Amino acid sequence: MTAFAPVAGSNRRVWVYLAATFAITWGAWWGLVWIARAGVSAFGEPLFMSLYMLGGFGPTIAAYLAVLATRDEGTLAEFHSRLLRWRVAGRYWSMALIFPFLLAGSLVLGVGLAFLVFDRQPSASPQYA
Repeated sequence: MTAFAPVAGSNRRVWVYLAATFAITWGAWWGLVWIARAGVSAFGEPLFMSLYMLGGFGPTIAAYLAVLATRDEGTLAEFHSRLLRWRVAGRYWSMALIFPFLLAGSLVLGVGLAFLVFDRQPSASPQYA
């Protein structure tokens, strides 16, 4: 008996997911390298950004492809229910959603107070002594 014994029935979905993830992500990003080196497109242009985003969403797209390719292991509705189920109390979700805004606000407030206390205006270029 090995420590990594596969769970019955779940092996095919995992392999479909991994193959699709690498194919989508690497295909998009290697295509991105090719078109950038060939001078066909550059950063900020629609083709470049489309391939960049496609590669970034590769794992998400692959998850849906794996579920659709292995419907005998679970339906799309079951996948969505597991994906969207709340597993923690609401107070933790509210903290996770509110904390970044509180942190950003305190940073802005702290920088603003520092400029008021030291009577300096922020500048776009650094000033070296």
